[in-house]
Amino acid sequence: MKKLSTGTFVTLALATSLTFGLMSIHSAKAKTNNLNTIAASAPSAASLSAQISGVTTYFLGAGNNTLYVLRPGSEVANRVGVISPVNGTVREGDFRTATNQLYVVTNTGNFYTVNLANAQATRVATLSPNNNTSQMLDINPMADAFRWIGTNELNYAITKGANGVFNTVAVQTPVAYIQGDPNRGANPNIVGGAYDNNQKGLATTTFYFVDSATNQFGTINDRTAAGSSNTGGGRLQTVGALFDQNGRVNITPNSGFDIATFPQLGNLNIGLLVTDGKLTTIFTTQIPKTIPVGSGVNLGGFSQRLVGSDGQTRFSDVMIPIQQ
Repeated sequence: MKKLSTGTFVTLALATSLTFGLMSIHSAKAKTNNLNTIAASAPSAASLSAQISGVTTYFLGAGNNTLYVLRPGSEVANRVGVISPVNGTVREGDFRTATNQLYVVTNTGNFYTVNLANAQATRVATLSPNNNTSQMLDINPMADAFRWIGTNELNYAITKGANGVFNTVAVQTPVAYIQGDPNRGANPNIVGGAYDNNQKGLATTTFYFVDSATNQFGTINDRTAAGSSNTGGGRLQTVGALFDQNGRVNITPNSGFDIATFPQLGNLNIGLLVTDGKLTTIFTTQIPKTIPVGSGVNLGGFSQRLVGSDGQTRFSDVMIPIQQ
């Protein structure tokens, strides 16, 4: 595999966003489950590679509780180690915006922080009720709370208790596609999700997710009074399919999604999607701020193969540290 710098990888993703993503509006229109596609947009700056010196990214191995790190210029994700001691299987994690600390949760409802140097886990809490089908965990940077959605539609928030520790579960409205959405009535299988504007001090945030049942991206239909996605309301809206330089990207059950926000680029949001052994870069600026119900936009991205230094080829989540 040819070695790509982070800047080159991002620039190629931009080019693919502008070509495959926009072309797919026409070429895939008949395949979007009656989704009426609308125009997409992407940033036109061609100098992104000069402005981003490199992004270090972490991954969870599917089924092996192992932490991996992909550093700028590396061809493989280096094995950091088995996340331990933990009770259960680690399938998802995220960096807290306020502290840049990595948190993970297991299928038994145990919540941990993880040392990036050696993968040592420190238990924060045992969460109740548990969300044992969850495959996505992401921090809401405005609320400083973790979104925790299960493939059984359970929609929870992990919040801080009176002692400031993340040990409280808020049970919220189960997720479902809204009336008029092309996927209304479908059983969502949310396997990854992330909030944009992932920096302290920004005004609003939007939540995006990937659904392996519909094989599409989605978002939340309504917003809070403050202007952020009302994720707790559970009202899902389809965005559209994702295409890379080789065609349609399939959202697999082993998928994870995260968004990095770059202050040096005017808080540009760039998403990374891992689908087993494929890593795809996506510009969320392709998605209009408001999408009429029943309409959508097919997205473009650029993909490369992802493999661990120990030969691992299946990954269940991607986690990007908060950018400085």
